[in-house]
Amino acid sequence: MLRPRVGAVVVAFLVVAAASACGGGDDSRAVDSKQSGPAPTATAPSSTSAGSGSPSSTCSLAGAATGTQSTPATGPTSLLTAVRAAVHDGCDRVVFEFRDGAPPGYQVSYQPGPFHKGESDEPLDVQGAAYLVVRFDHASGVDMSSPTANPTYTGPRLLTGLGLGHAVEIVNSEDFEGILTWVIGLDGRRPFTVTTLSSPPRVVVDVS
Repeated sequence: MLRPRVGAVVVAFLVVAAASACGGGDDSRAVDSKQSGPAPTATAPSSTSAGSGSPSSTCSLAGAATGTQSTPATGPTSLLTAVRAAVHDGCDRVVFEFRDGAPPGYQVSYQPGPFHKGESDEPLDVQGAAYLVVRFDHASGVDMSSPTANPTYTGPRLLTGLGLGHAVEIVNSEDFEGILTWVIGLDGRRPFTVTTLSSPPRVVVDVS
């Protein structure tokens, strides 16, 4: 009759337990469009699922509301460089980053759609049950100050598969004559806040 190798069994158990402890996901990972590339869409890590509601269960936003939030433009054209989406303190966060200077003027509000692609007036499909429209004044993703237009935003115009609690898609609908517009498709009409940050200039939209 063979005697069990107790030491080997204990070692195997400890290895399995250690591997399990290191396998947790990180809800703070962001979909970041700053890098350039030909792909028209960006996809979030598959470890979280969009629309599940679980990442935002602990979200608490002081002063959040569903009404329009805005601030006027006061400076020259702000140039967009990146769009990011992530879970921050349990809330869905979308960050619009600009180059130098100060953040542009903005108006963020719920609008019913349908939406269209800027000048072309082509229909623009945005996934979601409610639509938070982020319109920037004196802003663009293209630097028109040089003889040849120089894109400052080279990321995707559609961010999908975000892995957030409520935001389903983020779509660029307009970039024309100093008006830059993005639409955030949500699973419902939810309170939000808008804040600005500096170094670099950013406009941050948090959704509860």
